[in-house]
Amino acid sequence: MDIVSQQTLQLLCLQAVPFIVSFIFHEFGHALMAYYFGDDTAKTQGKLTLNPAVHIDPIGTIAAPLICAVMQLPIFFGWTRPIPIVSRKFKHLKRALFWVACAGPLMNIFVACVSGVLFHALRIFVPSSFYLFEPLVAMARLCITQNIALAFFSLLPLPPLDGAKILAVILPPALAEKIERPSQTYFFILFALLLSGILSQLSGPIIWASHMVLVGTGYLFRFL
Repeated sequence: MDIVSQQTLQLLCLQAVPFIVSFIFHEFGHALMAYYFGDDTAKTQGKLTLNPAVHIDPIGTIAAPLICAVMQLPIFFGWTRPIPIVSRKFKHLKRALFWVACAGPLMNIFVACVSGVLFHALRIFVPSSFYLFEPLVAMARLCITQNIALAFFSLLPLPPLDGAKILAVILPPALAEKIERPSQTYFFILFALLLSGILSQLSGPIIWASHMVLVGTGYLFRFL
């Protein structure tokens, strides 16, 4: 195995847990908010849970990220099994649709902040001589970045991403219907954006937001 392959394998091992955690909590956020607004579909189907086995999609959560790593693409791309939503069960339909769509990205921001707390806690309370110190610190920091990246990515206004669902609630009904209409065009546009590297423009804001999380959680420890 050459040096590049070893580095790729090491990076993949470090990114695997933060990657899965970010997606699991994202979907859990959608399910929890849907349940709050009266839709118990996810709960009755056993998807209102943090159990990875319920959410992992063999292709989207395992195969796609592996391909990204092997091809050394600038972004990890993947998905999980979607949360079932029955909108007719919602109380206050528009408000529910808006907050259910927002819940995934908001949950990712929350997990990023918790990861920031863990990052500083590990550095303060765990001795650096501990054999898992460096991997745990690296995973905590990657968990911040992965969750911030997923929050940013999911807010893009392209179906089936959350940004399009939020936009559909805000826009007039005629425009909202066009956005929500199923079309393979959106998939090809999204895939083209991923391959072209255009989405790498998000790296700057993602790095800045991740740094702000680290700084903010660091001040929390200074205050305590």
